Amino acid sequence: MRPSTASSQRAATASACAWNLCTPARDGHFFIEPIFSSNSYVNDGYVTSGDKLHLENPNSAEVGDEINVKHGYQFGADLIHWFLGKWTAGALHDPVRAFRESRDAYQRGDWPVFSVSNDNEFSQDGHCVTPYAWNGDTSPILPGQRWEILCANPNYAPGTNPDNNDDHCKIFIRPFEQQFEFHMSDDDTTHKSIFWTGSNTDGGRLLTIPFSMLSSQPVTIGDEIMALLAAGVVIILADSGQSSQITDEQGRTLFATPGVQIVNPDPGTRIPNLMPVPHREATYGGLVSELYFWRRDDGPLRGVPASNINGMELHHDILGSAGASYRYVMRAHSTLTSFTADQGSASGHRISLFNLGSAAQRVMIKAPADSTAPATTFSIQTAGWQTSHTTPIWFEFQASMGGNQELHFHAGNGGTQLTAHSPNSDATLDIRMLTRSSDPTADPIAASRSEIVLPAGQVVRFEPSSWQPEALNSTPIRRAVIPAFGSGQVLDITTI
Repeated sequence: MRPSTASSQRAATASACAWNLCTPARDGHFFIEPIFSSNSYVNDGYVTSGDKLHLENPNSAEVGDEINVKHGYQFGADLIHWFLGKWTAGALHDPVRAFRESRDAYQRGDWPVFSVSNDNEFSQDGHCVTPYAWNGDTSPILPGQRWEILCANPNYAPGTNPDNNDDHCKIFIRPFEQQFEFHMSDDDTTHKSIFWTGSNTDGGRLLTIPFSMLSSQPVTIGDEIMALLAAGVVIILADSGQSSQITDEQGRTLFATPGVQIVNPDPGTRIPNLMPVPHREATYGGLVSELYFWRRDDGPLRGVPASNINGMELHHDILGSAGASYRYVMRAHSTLTSFTADQGSASGHRISLFNLGSAAQRVMIKAPADSTAPATTFSIQTAGWQTSHTTPIWFEFQASMGGNQELHFHAGNGGTQLTAHSPNSDATLDIRMLTRSSDPTADPIAASRSEIVLPAGQVVRFEPSSWQPEALNSTPIRRAVIPAFGSGQVLDITTI
């Protein structure tokens, strides 16, 4: 039998998206339940033909757009936190757990949704179905057992075949082997059936998502992104750059093999609570940017309280090619660093992030050791820990690096000071110190200094004598040599 109208709607609105999630139409919207037999679908002959959604048909495109908007509501911090917790717990590859959690959610009135993929946990191919009947679950689990879940599948319209007679509307679990099997579709050309399978060690994902995770009041995407930024660390790598590996201070990694973006399956050697966020939004160059999220605030991380993040490091190795630029953005709490590299390197740049999100946050950019490779020019923007955002202040500077050169920098003292260090060779910087004008429509006010030499081995701190907008562009700049990052001792002071 087909589930109730409300449950049919939940299945009907499921389609492939970044999170492979679904959400129903809400009271007050002009699409009523169920979508299959109401609204614009009827006008395109969807119900009578049993066809899939065709976006070239205006009425179906209208409904599809509404579904995409609802999907966008769910791309928020709460769901990412929940998904990250499930991933860390190993719940993405646990068919027995999926069977029992979905049945328990249904029994307590929290109608579940299955997110299914045909590959690992970050597969770009996914689908959603709504389970409504569970046959099996015996104890003890023995070889040869086969459990069955009946599902409402949005790709197979109601009335074509009853769910309990349609293999496309069933998920089979082999509990002893910890495997699942789902008849996803059929190839019209070869007449072969396409099955998605997975186990507790490899293959596709089978994840139970209670409806309560998807039914909160919608908010704007901007609000959700800001909540995400405040909740953890967000890293974006865009354009031609490609991550080779991310490593923490204990040598744990995100990927199993450098240069191959397959998540390390071993919880003991994988960086805890760091995940790639799958999405399909391309840049203007047609390239899909990489997005990473690290939850650092919930519970103890790395054996220390979450409030103590000193000593936490992430080392990000990035591959690229000469002549092709890439962009990098890292946001942690109120600290923000972004840069554009005018070209990548086949040998790889390393971006190291120290004390993430704290007032002591420091960033290092390291060029590869190849002295014959062309230097890369980095145009960097950085803002430090600031308690007030009414008049934000930030630094911009530019430096060319190659031949194993390192550049360390830190926006400290409430973001009012820029400290820079080039340990193994001289560097030349063009620096701008900026604050917002009292006129919100005007350009920021800047104090600029060009071709400042940063001698090898020296730790140098730059600070304008005044950050007042009306005085910044004419204020003197203090250049202080100090023993180390965070030091209050001054070895030498000059004005530039």
